[in-house]
Amino acid sequence: MFRAIEVARVACVWGGDSGGDEGESRIMAKIGIPNPLKRRHLIEQDMTASEALDLAEAYLEADRMPEALVFLIKAGARDRMMILVEEAIVDGDAFLLKQLSDALEEDPGAAAWERAAEAASAAGKDRYAEMARRHARSGA
Repeated sequence: MFRAIEVARVACVWGGDSGGDEGESRIMAKIGIPNPLKRRHLIEQDMTASEALDLAEAYLEADRMPEALVFLIKAGARDRMMILVEEAIVDGDAFLLKQLSDALEEDPGAAAWERAAEAASAAGKDRYAEMARRHARSGA
């Protein structure tokens, strides 16, 4: 079972000098995110859906979607991923929408891709808009 490591000073998250040898505890322990090596081990080992979902939520809280998606898939959290699909459409994030649709093995449909393209254009995300329009035309 994963447990966050308590750290007195979290300011050294990405390698700053903390004045002590905290080793593995030099992670984003404040929000329960493991270091990259521990994350790799967690991905490879068995865990309950609840544990995987807890890790996914910690990554989502830290706005670290790629890592969150790995644990959402591991948790089998289709409902949570469907919520993220809608958020990706509203945000115009065609890349995330594609990742989620691949993970869910379900295309959101041309209308959803068009909505994502419009949102991306409105936000000035021209590449995402073009990507979403391409997916809307191709149906995948």
